[in-house]
Amino acid sequence: MTNESPPARRDTTLYKDPIDKKIGGVASGVAKYFDLDTTLVRAIWAVSVLVGGFGLLLYLVLWFILDDDPEAFADPIEPRAVEAAVVDEAPAVETPSEPDATLEAANEEIEAETFEADLEDSKPES
Repeated sequence: MTNESPPARRDTTLYKDPIDKKIGGVASGVAKYFDLDTTLVRAIWAVSVLVGGFGLLLYLVLWFILDDDPEAFADPIEPRAVEAAVVDEAPAVETPSEPDATLEAANEEIEAETFEADLEDSKPES
């Protein structure tokens, strides 16, 4: 007599997958149950619908009788705290209390030229 244990029973249950679903989550649930690629299961299901129509009936029955996977939403993602962004303040621009000497001299020169031009324009022509 050998000490062989019976084959391990599948510890998962067939559920619909509410997260990776396209229509009802049945194909995605079957893919998870058999550890297959979801796209492969969907392709096989589409072919079975087109060939004999049995796939559509099976899909609708499973959609009706299977429960949603309770572990799909068991571990919700916790929102993380968002810190306020620190904005560097712009460097303070120093405004001189007295106008720049060069600017002042330029303004005086413009005023003098304008005054002289006004005087020339106001002289009566002889």
